[in-house]
Amino acid sequence: MAANLSANALIQERYDQLMALQPEWVFYTPGDNEWTDCDRPKMKRRFCELERLDFLRNLILSKPMKLPASWHYATQPKFPENARWTQGKAMFTTIHIVGTNDGREEIFLGDIETTLDLVDARAQANRVWLKAAFDAARISNSGAVVIATHADVTEPSGSAPCSDSVRIKCDAFAAFRNELLRLAAGFKKPVLLVHGDTTPFCLDEKFGGDTAPSLWRLNALGDSSEVDATAISVHLDDQKQPFVIKSLMTGKPVVRPCS
Repeated sequence: MAANLSANALIQERYDQLMALQPEWVFYTPGDNEWTDCDRPKMKRRFCELERLDFLRNLILSKPMKLPASWHYATQPKFPENARWTQGKAMFTTIHIVGTNDGREEIFLGDIETTLDLVDARAQANRVWLKAAFDAARISNSGAVVIATHADVTEPSGSAPCSDSVRIKCDAFAAFRNELLRLAAGFKKPVLLVHGDTTPFCLDEKFGGDTAPSLWRLNALGDSSEVDATAISVHLDDQKQPFVIKSLMTGKPVVRPCS
């Protein structure tokens, strides 16, 4: 019990530090280090990952955001980590997708089938929330949509899409990628997917291909190989370069294309 309290206190401290960076202006979406990795056999203190996820959600709910009505701030019922807001003429949203193939791999504690059922439910909720963001963007005549998540959706653990019969060693991100591609193609305005989890710091301006040419992907700074953060500004008057992306610490723009 003492170890559990210590872990909770540490997460609370880190979360408070994040929220204090700019009071009431910080939006948080979990990564795998915060919950899916917590049951690893090599860990000195191990926790069921679902227990960690419940703790994170209660932590988020304990500090409700207070934003001006003009931000049109909203969160998804039962999934408070999925948020949506507007800033100027841009729509922003967080989507809770994590590494370890969206939590489908390396389930060491707890019931595997129960865990996978909850992964399926979260994945479905994520797609619903993604569509709701684009619907809200159209209604408000937003000029761009920016989506932030943890997982690199281009690096799944398998090639075949996950299904009711194939639940691990599959492509957990296929349904999300397909839905994002479809929605971005219909939106016809700049869309940026921001993620972490992998290296290098790079920008993929062709992520949407011919289907959604205005869909970009940013592999953001912040991995253990580079201690930094990414600053993104949206320029709706420049359709060729609507997103300007720089290192927060050096101010240098990202120039490395994703391979």
